[in-house]
Amino acid sequence: MTGFNTGIHRHAVADNPAPTLFRRLWVPSKGIYRNFSHVMLLSDGVASITLQEFEHVMTAPAACFVPSGMAAVIALEAGADACVVGVSDELLVDATGTTAESVTLRIFTERPAIVADLEAPEHDEIAALSGWFIHEVQDPARGSLMAIAGYMQLVLIVIRRAAEIDKPDDRGHGEVGSILQRFRHMVELHFRARWPIERYADELGITYDRLHGICRRTLKRSPIQLVHDRVADEARLRLERSGLSIKEIAANLGFSDPTNFSHFFKRKTGYAPAAYRRMTRQQMRDGLTELPAAFSDWP
Repeated sequence: MTGFNTGIHRHAVADNPAPTLFRRLWVPSKGIYRNFSHVMLLSDGVASITLQEFEHVMTAPAACFVPSGMAAVIALEAGADACVVGVSDELLVDATGTTAESVTLRIFTERPAIVADLEAPEHDEIAALSGWFIHEVQDPARGSLMAIAGYMQLVLIVIRRAAEIDKPDDRGHGEVGSILQRFRHMVELHFRARWPIERYADELGITYDRLHGICRRTLKRSPIQLVHDRVADEARLRLERSGLSIKEIAANLGFSDPTNFSHFFKRKTGYAPAAYRRMTRQQMRDGLTELPAAFSDWP
């Protein structure tokens, strides 16, 4: 990968190599970029991506998204013209945002996506945004993390639309899948407000017992367990990646008393918040950091 401003390489990576006469391999999760999420835009030629032992062939114009921590190998055939942009987990949080629309984008970034039949307007849009992303990363006079997060957000929105990610899949079709998907969206929007489960059920237009039964039968967890899992995931995220104090994190997650937050977090993870923060930061220094659990088991 090409040069960066001081510190930028910890959060953003960009490359737009010239086509070559030989086959090239690219491993997104290699080295310091193992916890980055990457987008590759294929503008000309042929490439293949191997995900979880399955190979997918792409013919330009095409694009793919590889989430953080995903084992993937991309092969660019001779003459292929492609660019790659990537961001750290921290910057991806900024790129997905915290608005109602962010829920869909957050869900999208949990799984890989391949758009093998990218339309010309979508290709041109991603190419322009990626170009500005690359310029922001490589120009010594620039290097704004806010701008980079903004470009990545727009790239992800275009790819999500092109991938038609909202089409139902095997786990998300039918009435039960619809209820679970809507419940998940509500949890994303309101878990910080500590809504009781009864309110979620009311907003969904079903009874508490029905919501509880659907979650237990489908996901093997109760609604309150799912909400608590989401709160714990966010707490881990903030302890690992933010400079907020434990008191501030507790308040942001709806805990009026930091002691209650500490008890909750230790019950969920086995660690006090301060001890967890020290441990994960030491792991990061040692290169052993693992991703927090995601909601990938929701439909």
